[in-house]
Amino acid sequence: MANFQRNSTDYFVHYIQSQHFVILLIIFVLFLYLHAIGELEKEEEETLSKLEKLNQEINLQNNLNVKSNVEYVTDHLEIFINIISDEEKKLLFHSIIKEVHITKGTKPKEREIKDVIYLFNDEEIIHSISA
Repeated sequence: MANFQRNSTDYFVHYIQSQHFVILLIIFVLFLYLHAIGELEKEEEETLSKLEKLNQEINLQNNLNVKSNVEYVTDHLEIFINIISDEEKKLLFHSIIKEVHITKGTKPKEREIKDVIYLFNDEEIIHSISA
Protein backbone atom coordinates (compact mmCIF):
# COMPACT_ATOMS: atom_id res chain seq x y z
CA MET A 1 0.00 0.00 0.00
CA ALA A 2 2.84 2.35 0.77
CA ASN A 3 4.16 1.76 -2.72
CA PHE A 4 0.72 2.65 -4.17
CA GLN A 5 0.60 5.86 -2.13
CA ARG A 6 4.08 6.81 -3.26
CA ASN A 7 3.21 6.06 -6.88
CA SER A 8 -0.05 7.98 -6.52
CA THR A 9 1.78 10.94 -5.03
CA ASP A 10 4.42 10.81 -7.75
CA TYR A 11 1.70 10.61 -10.39
CA PHE A 12 -0.16 13.52 -8.81
CA VAL A 13 3.04 15.64 -8.62
CA HIS A 14 3.91 14.72 -12.21
CA TYR A 15 0.34 15.59 -13.28
CA ILE A 16 0.51 18.98 -11.55
CA GLN A 17 3.94 19.67 -13.01
CA SER A 18 2.76 18.74 -16.52
CA GLN A 19 -0.34 20.92 -16.11
CA HIS A 20 1.90 23.72 -14.86
CA PHE A 21 4.14 23.22 -17.89
CA VAL A 22 1.13 23.33 -20.26
CA ILE A 23 -0.11 26.54 -18.63
CA LEU A 24 3.35 28.12 -18.90
CA LEU A 25 3.55 27.00 -22.50
CA ILE A 26 0.15 28.54 -23.26
CA ILE A 27 1.19 31.79 -21.54
CA PHE A 28 4.42 31.83 -23.55
CA VAL A 29 2.58 31.22 -26.83
CA LEU A 30 0.09 33.99 -25.96
CA PHE A 31 2.99 36.32 -25.17
CA LEU A 32 4.58 35.55 -28.56
CA TYR A 33 1.23 36.03 -30.28
CA LEU A 34 0.60 39.39 -28.59
CA HIS A 35 4.15 40.50 -29.35
CA ALA A 36 3.69 39.53 -33.03
CA ILE A 37 0.38 41.43 -33.16
CA GLY A 38 2.07 44.48 -31.63
CA GLU A 39 4.83 44.31 -34.23
CA LEU A 40 2.29 43.95 -37.04
CA GLU A 41 0.28 46.93 -35.75
CA LYS A 42 3.48 48.98 -35.55
CA GLU A 43 4.38 47.94 -39.10
CA GLU A 44 0.85 48.77 -40.28
CA GLU A 45 1.11 52.21 -38.68
CA GLU A 46 4.44 52.85 -40.42
CA THR A 47 3.05 51.64 -43.75
CA LEU A 48 -0.02 53.86 -43.43
CA SER A 49 2.22 56.81 -42.58
CA LYS A 50 4.35 56.13 -45.66
CA LEU A 51 1.20 55.79 -47.78
CA GLU A 52 -0.10 59.14 -46.48
CA LYS A 53 3.22 60.82 -47.34
CA LEU A 54 3.13 59.30 -50.84
CA ASN A 55 -0.45 60.49 -51.34
CA GLN A 56 0.58 63.99 -50.25
CA GLU A 57 3.47 63.93 -52.72
CA ILE A 58 1.16 62.74 -55.51
CA ASN A 59 -1.37 65.48 -54.69
CA LEU A 60 1.41 68.07 -54.67
CA GLN A 61 2.69 66.83 -58.02
CA ASN A 62 -0.84 66.87 -59.46
CA ASN A 63 -1.33 70.42 -58.17
CA LEU A 64 1.95 71.46 -59.77
CA ASN A 65 0.87 69.88 -63.07
CA VAL A 66 -2.52 71.63 -62.90
CA LYS A 67 -0.80 74.89 -61.97
CA SER A 68 1.64 74.62 -64.89
CA ASN A 69 -1.22 73.76 -67.29
CA VAL A 70 -3.27 76.72 -66.05
CA GLU A 71 -0.24 78.99 -66.32
CA TYR A 72 0.36 77.81 -69.88
CA VAL A 73 -3.25 78.41 -70.88
CA THR A 74 -3.35 81.86 -69.28
CA ASP A 75 0.01 82.83 -70.82
CA HIS A 76 -1.22 81.67 -74.23
CA LEU A 77 -4.92 82.42 -73.87
CA GLU A 78 -5.34 83.97 -77.31
CA ILE A 79 -3.77 80.93 -79.01
CA PHE A 80 -5.81 78.59 -76.80
CA ILE A 81 -9.09 80.37 -77.60
CA ASN A 82 -8.35 80.26 -81.32
CA ILE A 83 -7.66 76.51 -81.20
CA ILE A 84 -10.78 75.35 -79.38
CA SER A 85 -14.19 75.00 -81.02
CA ASP A 86 -17.09 77.41 -80.45
CA GLU A 87 -18.83 74.81 -78.27
CA GLU A 88 -15.67 74.42 -76.15
CA LYS A 89 -15.40 78.21 -75.86
CA LYS A 90 -18.99 78.34 -74.66
CA LEU A 91 -18.29 75.60 -72.07
CA LEU A 92 -15.14 77.39 -70.95
CA PHE A 93 -16.89 80.72 -70.45
CA HIS A 94 -19.86 79.10 -68.71
CA SER A 95 -17.48 77.32 -66.34
CA ILE A 96 -15.75 80.53 -65.20
CA ILE A 97 -18.29 83.34 -65.69
CA LYS A 98 -21.41 83.65 -63.55
CA GLU A 99 -22.86 86.89 -64.95
CA VAL A 100 -22.04 89.60 -67.48
CA HIS A 101 -23.55 93.05 -66.93
CA ILE A 102 -23.80 95.34 -69.94
CA THR A 103 -24.75 98.96 -70.44
CA LYS A 104 -28.07 99.79 -72.01
CA GLY A 105 -28.19 100.70 -75.65
CA THR A 106 -30.71 100.60 -78.43
CA LYS A 107 -28.36 98.65 -80.69
CA PRO A 108 -25.95 95.84 -79.81
CA LYS A 109 -22.99 97.94 -80.98
CA GLU A 110 -23.94 100.62 -78.45
CA ARG A 111 -23.82 98.15 -75.55
CA GLU A 112 -20.59 97.67 -73.62
CA ILE A 113 -19.53 95.26 -70.92
CA LYS A 114 -19.97 97.03 -67.61
CA ASP A 115 -19.08 94.22 -65.20
CA VAL A 116 -18.20 90.51 -65.21
CA ILE A 117 -18.97 88.34 -62.18
CA TYR A 118 -16.89 85.18 -62.08
CA LEU A 119 -17.73 81.90 -60.36
CA PHE A 120 -14.68 82.39 -58.14
CA ASN A 121 -13.14 85.29 -56.27
CA ASP A 122 -9.62 86.65 -55.78
CA GLU A 123 -9.16 84.82 -52.46
CA GLU A 124 -10.00 81.49 -54.05
CA ILE A 125 -7.49 82.10 -56.83
CA ILE A 126 -4.76 83.02 -54.35
CA HIS A 127 -5.57 79.97 -52.21
CA SER A 128 -5.54 77.59 -55.21
CA ILE A 129 -2.22 78.95 -56.46
CA SER A 130 -0.57 78.73 -53.03
CA ALA A 131 -1.92 75.22 -52.34
